[in-house]
Amino acid sequence: MIPLHGRLPRAMRDEAVAERTWQADAIPLMITFRDEPVSRPVALLVTAGDLIVYQDVVSRMRGGPEAVAAAIERAVIAAARQAGTFPERLRVRHDDVAQSLDPLLRPRDVAVEAADTPELASAARSMMHAMVGHEMWPPTCHVVDWDAWDLPRPLVSQAFAAAAQFYRRAPWRHAANLQAPRAVLPSGREWTCGILGDGGEEFGLALYSDASDLFDVVATNAPGEVFERIRGRIISLTFETAETVGTAFRTARTRRLELAGRGAYPMLGTINTPGGGVSREEMADLIALLQAVTAFAETYAAELRREVRLGEPLGPLAWTEPASGIVFHYSGEAADAIRRQMNELSSFDDDDGAALDDMPLHIDTLPFDMRSELRDAVAQVMAELGEDADEDTMMAALNRTMEQRTRGYNTRLQTELGGLSPAQVQRLLSSAWEDPHGAVQLEQGLSLDDIGHAALFRRARALLEFAIEHGPLDATQAGNLKLTVVNDLIDHLELADDFAWLRAHSKRITEQDVWPLHSARLICDVAGLLHRRSQRFHVTRNGRRLADPARAGELFALLFRAWFRKFDFEYVSDIEWPGLQQQVAFTLYQLPAAAAEWRTADALLPDVVLPFVLDNAPSGSPAWPLAPIALARAVLQPLAGFGLMEVRAPESGSTAKTLYRSTPLASKLIRFSLD
Repeated sequence: MIPLHGRLPRAMRDEAVAERTWQADAIPLMITFRDEPVSRPVALLVTAGDLIVYQDVVSRMRGGPEAVAAAIERAVIAAARQAGTFPERLRVRHDDVAQSLDPLLRPRDVAVEAADTPELASAARSMMHAMVGHEMWPPTCHVVDWDAWDLPRPLVSQAFAAAAQFYRRAPWRHAANLQAPRAVLPSGREWTCGILGDGGEEFGLALYSDASDLFDVVATNAPGEVFERIRGRIISLTFETAETVGTAFRTARTRRLELAGRGAYPMLGTINTPGGGVSREEMADLIALLQAVTAFAETYAAELRREVRLGEPLGPLAWTEPASGIVFHYSGEAADAIRRQMNELSSFDDDDGAALDDMPLHIDTLPFDMRSELRDAVAQVMAELGEDADEDTMMAALNRTMEQRTRGYNTRLQTELGGLSPAQVQRLLSSAWEDPHGAVQLEQGLSLDDIGHAALFRRARALLEFAIEHGPLDATQAGNLKLTVVNDLIDHLELADDFAWLRAHSKRITEQDVWPLHSARLICDVAGLLHRRSQRFHVTRNGRRLADPARAGELFALLFRAWFRKFDFEYVSDIEWPGLQQQVAFTLYQLPAAAAEWRTADALLPDVVLPFVLDNAPSGSPAWPLAPIALARAVLQPLAGFGLMEVRAPESGSTAKTLYRSTPLASKLIRFSLD
């Protein structure tokens, strides 16, 4: 290691002078400084041949080629000061960094070029191993706290919102990782988009600047070789649990960043990007593609599933996502990889269980027991054709058999799915509620006479009227309404009788002490009707428009959608069960019939929650069962607030004995289209 200050020893200076081509790079280090937890350490290295001329570590570096070029310029100047000379040429790994760095070093007669830097890579690997105990090249970077990426707060807020929507719509139900279209954005930038999740372990979106990194490198799954062969850069967004990320999850909530649940904290990661960072332009691309890729997967869902089953290419095609103008090109590269995987079936031995265990098929993309069906299908085909049939004939027959079995399963109505088929459940859970042709459609033409009795709606509307009449509402630093505003709103929302005792015994009543007010403010905020700026809540343009009594039905539908699609159920229930919210459309579909008569939440559970979601429900204890409590707090009671459920609470106040019954408003508000 070379000292950071002072000149190099004479022999080293001579070696640096003799080597007229130097190499430089900014390399992310997977460490955190103890005294600076929100950091993203990056090492700056300058080498001359095998000699390290200069090294330094900065605690944070902004993403993008300009920032990295500026940091490398400072490192090269410091290296030249130690060596007593500048090089004739400087090599860096990234083209865009070279373009930004060239005008900075040209006045010093240093020509900058983009090329491989093997000597620097060797030095960087040694440094990584010494500092963090392992090495990876090209370098990778992932940071839990988004402050470490040094991105603008509004951009981070947009990223969280886009990630939450992506997670809720779960496009991995439709597409496998290898079914990755190439996206051309209006800016001209291109990314190959891999949807993560078909393996059932990691969910998210990975963007590849070089498509070969996905189809030729990652698809090989060669242990220890995957990243060595990466050519371009990769930016990924995946999801972690609240327990995994710790305080970062609570920080995100405090900052009112949108989260789809406790299991859906977005984690940003990079491979082979300049300085390990992400530029603002790349972040904007990721945000746009989280929405657009989902739309692509939903549009071609049936064709993508067919490609997985049969290995028949979808495409070539070009499709433009209407909202963003992003053009997706899909040429069926995935079909070749899938066909190679399927060919391994031809050597499958029914007595050799390990053969199927090791087969790299994306079996989680099929909604039934793939292992059992494959065994039966292979046995059926071999019985029909005989063991001497040629491979092409055998594979064609096997594809037809598997297609028939899958189609039959997907279209068969099943009692355990509430009388729906798997295909209908898939449509129900994956459709966007804003889509006029989706599975869940909300009536927006209801009148105040139809919905004026709904307590949550009535209070949210009254809050909007109050904010319009009295101007922006003062807020605390924590993001709640100030005490004086809370006191005024208790009267305006007609809550004085309910909270008379609290007023008599407390002079400091906070917003969270008054749940009917707190829930009304939260839903207006989540629905985009209120916006907090400079510690004041302002009514948005859409909020003023929908406060018009003539638009009551539109306001009601927006609030309902915001509560069940955007609001975090766990905040209401204080119980971690992300699956409940992900399948809430199924619950809403089943409730009118299941709750036609008075029933408890516990009795409703098996009828209104999908079996595989119920299997993963929190258990609690016999005296305090968590699943029915979560259903009651997060779904049934809010539905009562919207007037879609009636509630009959026992005199004892027992939650377990509280009864619920559906109202006619449920069928007026929600229409389902499952075909």
